[in-house]
Amino acid sequence: MVDARIQVMVVHTSPIVRAGVAAMLSRADDIRVVATVDDAASAHRRCVDLDVDVIVTSLPADDGGPGTAGWFDRLPHRRAVVLTDAIDEALVGALSATGVAACLDLATVDDRDLAAAVRGTMHGQATFSSDFLAYIVHPRDEPRTRLTARENDILELVARGHTNESIAVLLGLATGTVRIYVSTILNKLHAPNRTAAAVVAIQSGLVAPTTTRSTVDRA
Repeated sequence: MVDARIQVMVVHTSPIVRAGVAAMLSRADDIRVVATVDDAASAHRRCVDLDVDVIVTSLPADDGGPGTAGWFDRLPHRRAVVLTDAIDEALVGALSATGVAACLDLATVDDRDLAAAVRGTMHGQATFSSDFLAYIVHPRDEPRTRLTARENDILELVARGHTNESIAVLLGLATGTVRIYVSTILNKLHAPNRTAAAVVAIQSGLVAPTTTRSTVDRA
């Protein structure tokens, strides 16, 4: 019988952190920890062998360990929840480069927040600790004043997790047209990617966060 639970791998250099995170996740009926490893090489190898759905890891790490931003490039997907005890501009930049859009404060995260982040990541949601939002983007003015009505509509759909294709269907536009709109929106908001644009939408009130640790859908 196929296990319908979300298959999670925990990757961290500290055995205490690995055990603690695994214990927190074990309290969720719909999540199963299939492996805990301490280095990137083991993570890459076992991620494929075990058909892992979501990785819970750390970022950054100066020793080339599991938190190094580049190691995400070798994973079969980007569904990862990053735990950190030091959110700063360097971390935000590294995360933006990976395309991973889930970051929680290791010092304050609890089992419910962690399980919710794993579920959200599995279903295309971006989840950030509130401290993270303060760094990722600093809008100089309200998006509504910088974007046209159509662009605001598209930004809201981007923030709710719609792909270019689904936005095209919803708004009756060509996919190529939506792609151009999204590129224009990113340029106007000075946002490096769709995740950052979604955060702008949250900060401006265009899309309301669903938890105190802001969570938004992503494409």
